[in-house]
Amino acid sequence: MNVPSSPPTFAEYQLIHQTQQHQRNPDRLRKPDTSDSWKKKVQLWLTFTVSSGIISWSAGPKKWLGWALLAAIFTGLGLLHQWWEYRKAYRQFAAHLHPTGYLVRPKGVEVQWPGKTVYYRWMDFYRLQLIGEWLLLYTSVEDCYYLALTDLPDAEARQTLLSWLPADNLVVPPGWLADREVA
Repeated sequence: MNVPSSPPTFAEYQLIHQTQQHQRNPDRLRKPDTSDSWKKKVQLWLTFTVSSGIISWSAGPKKWLGWALLAAIFTGLGLLHQWWEYRKAYRQFAAHLHPTGYLVRPKGVEVQWPGKTVYYRWMDFYRLQLIGEWLLLYTSVEDCYYLALTDLPDAEARQTLLSWLPADNLVVPPGWLADREVA
């Protein structure tokens, strides 16, 4: 089956990598709410500001406002730095040449590039990872192809593709396959 290539947008890229971070830490089963959760960041900033203000006020009622302002500035800079790092990584990702499409087969996938094609058997991939509606095909620890499951023609094609994936190097969030009724 032919699948067109559509690289993730910045928001999707950020969500994919936030989800990977949460999957690496199995004690934190929390899934990110959105890829660009500004509400969460404002809540975090407000919590730090208020808590630092309360702590500083208890140490000295006249100086609490200065300490609260300092905490708010540092928290805001920390959140801005996190966004900046994601943006920088995405710009590097977007600057690379991307495949034009994928020809998915039961034994593997043919990655179509401008002027050439590269064939990988499913077992050739270092890791296969399902995140949201994306299948990440890792060729090494750091390099992967992003195959959007939403680009498949229908739900039957998704089920067929997922049934072809080998289970030994497939990373799937808990309950993901059960939610989608795929065996």
